[in-house]
Amino acid sequence: MLCESKYAKYYFPWTTAELKQFPFVKARFSDVLSCTSLNECFNTSHPTTRTMSLNARLQILKTNQETFHMVTGSENGNAAFVPYLAYNEGMMSIGAFRDHSGDYPERIMMTPEPQVEKYQLNAKYRIPLWELVFHDCMVSYWYWGDNSNKYPTQWDRRDQLNALYGTPPMFYFDGPFWDKNKARFQQSYQKITPIARATGYSEMTDFQYLSSDRMVQFTAFSNGVRVIANFGPSGYKLADGAILSPGSIVSYGVKDALAGVNAPATGAATPTASQIRIDGKATAFPAYNINGYNYVKLRDLAYSLQDTQKGYSVVWNPEKNTVEVHTNARYTPIGGEMGRSSLQAGVGRLTAPPILCDGITVQLPAYSILQSNYVRLRDMASLLDFSVTYDAKENRIVIDTSNSYEVQR
Repeated sequence: MLCESKYAKYYFPWTTAELKQFPFVKARFSDVLSCTSLNECFNTSHPTTRTMSLNARLQILKTNQETFHMVTGSENGNAAFVPYLAYNEGMMSIGAFRDHSGDYPERIMMTPEPQVEKYQLNAKYRIPLWELVFHDCMVSYWYWGDNSNKYPTQWDRRDQLNALYGTPPMFYFDGPFWDKNKARFQQSYQKITPIARATGYSEMTDFQYLSSDRMVQFTAFSNGVRVIANFGPSGYKLADGAILSPGSIVSYGVKDALAGVNAPATGAATPTASQIRIDGKATAFPAYNINGYNYVKLRDLAYSLQDTQKGYSVVWNPEKNTVEVHTNARYTPIGGEMGRSSLQAGVGRLTAPPILCDGITVQLPAYSILQSNYVRLRDMASLLDFSVTYDAKENRIVIDTSNSYEVQR
């Protein structure tokens, strides 16, 4: 076993030579690096403390990321390693309750071991603490020996958990199993991947049990996506009166979120032709339409909402190079707001200005148009929780600050 104080001496030259030979390698999985105990070394020529052990591991991951520019992952999770990892293998799987055949992922088990069925895959006992803290920082997967298709009888349950947590599935299969279950693999991918993509860069902001037996569960993400999963034996009545059947999920806001995730790098920006009404009053609001969505300036919207219950302030923080939005605060005009006369067609270029809303970083797709940044109106409605609808008959965009935002399925 190599003392961790010597990792850098051997690892960096070896990786440099490897990438010279295989320049197409763009990712690395550093097995067990983030999950095994930190070690001490009592060799008098290179004594090593556990703090030094941690720093040696972090240095490897940091170099992977910053010097070799590789997407890096490791096994399970540890808060100290989060800044240098893009994904983990195993945090969806509770270590103490995995199947004993977990080191043999090719073994397909028709009947889960008791601890797996009772705790690992029983949503009643699960709380996504890791995702509530780190969902926007890294992607979590099942353990490879506890993959999505490990127990075919529990495949649906894993799909539900992935959807609820906004995480991707993990598959392990050979040729014959793929040939036999190709449609089932496609079902998981098509059901789960859109939610994982829509929420990948967003915080999980809420988790709730919606039923007394804890088998109907709810998650919310900072970009407006909401997911409800029914793990119970009977139907659950949703707010709109629809019944969520046992073993199923319903998601809201995924389409809107994906429109931001999949937003093209450039797009034709035309002045919005629709009239905008705020709480019943017509507003000469400068806005652009790009790919069917309306985009507005943060300050213009703040100026227009300053006398409503959804008013907010906008402050530029030069030290952090960040725009700060503070809800329930009075906006202070700086001049130049609502300059509709200057609107002209142009090309929008996708950008991602850093925005802090009440101290929380939010990811809002935005476009730079004629040297000004415009954010999507629907994203701001979700963030500030006001209603925005479109009246096709009157060609009006209707903002109602007395009603909450309704996410679209």
